[in-house]
Amino acid sequence: MKLFSNLHNLWMRKPTFVNIDVTYSCPLNCITCTRGGNITYENELTLEEYVKIFRALRDWNVHEAAFVGGEPFIKKEIFSILKSSLDHGIHPKPVSNGFLINKNTIAELRQIGVKSITLSLNSLNPSIHDLTRGRSGSYQKIMDSLPLLLKNGIEVIIMTVLLKQNIKTIPELIEWAKKRGVQIQFQIFVSPEFMFYAYSNESAFNQGNMDFDKDWLMKSPYWIQNIKDFQRVMDTIIFLKETKKYPINNPIKQLQYFKIYYQTPNKILNFKCKVGNNNLSIDPYGNVRLCFAMPPVGNVRKTDLHDIWTSTEAEITRRNIAKCTLNCKLMQCNY
Repeated sequence: MKLFSNLHNLWMRKPTFVNIDVTYSCPLNCITCTRGGNITYENELTLEEYVKIFRALRDWNVHEAAFVGGEPFIKKEIFSILKSSLDHGIHPKPVSNGFLINKNTIAELRQIGVKSITLSLNSLNPSIHDLTRGRSGSYQKIMDSLPLLLKNGIEVIIMTVLLKQNIKTIPELIEWAKKRGVQIQFQIFVSPEFMFYAYSNESAFNQGNMDFDKDWLMKSPYWIQNIKDFQRVMDTIIFLKETKKYPINNPIKQLQYFKIYYQTPNKILNFKCKVGNNNLSIDPYGNVRLCFAMPPVGNVRKTDLHDIWTSTEAEITRRNIAKCTLNCKLMQCNY
């Protein structure tokens, strides 16, 4: 009976949201990421291979997918890929640093039918934003493109990483976003060493649940050291969302966990990670992951996506996820 129940649950389980990394190339050098530097990568998935992926996702009735990088708009075929996604009934949601978005880009997005885009903006202070993004002028690129996106009917979501340099400017950013009808979503700062595992075939889990300097965050010049100031800002964020109904996308529970994480980043948070049950990620070379911190469970160039999803490797990874103690579960994968 238990075996039947497990098989039934496996058959019923399917992804509802997919993260597609179309390239690892990026014109910026963000402090929170190991991608960047305008590196050219070869042997990325072709449009024809994406069409095959989209067909598999359509069979699962997947209705939306995030298209990420690197920087997705650095990829020449990005508009054809986004159009194909939409043609298969999958609403594309690009996530961009905004550096390559201009009038022509926006015209293409509008013509394709893209309805929303997420832009990375860490502060309304140009020097703070440019510092955290690793390239001068990146702030102005956002400021130039955002009103054009809104004017063309494309919904904008701002993604902001909480850092020492920007934490005091966050309330101002929230007010600014609300006045412009822009949603905002906050993200925790995690070690770039962890992010390395996320972009390689290595595994943070197999490395002993972050088998590197666990005090790295506390030593980083970008880690929030003044916890009292941070707690006050977080209380303001929670108040604006809960009481004032500001367009802050993070759930209250996630924001409350943020307060614990920044005070004690190595403390194991007592809630289960749901990653791997309803979401998957495909990298530029066809590797499929259920979790960024764990190795691929297959490759779409070798195996059908449906078979990867129900494979032994996928089930082993799901069990490992259930045992994992990494606090990356505070990231958007679970929300």
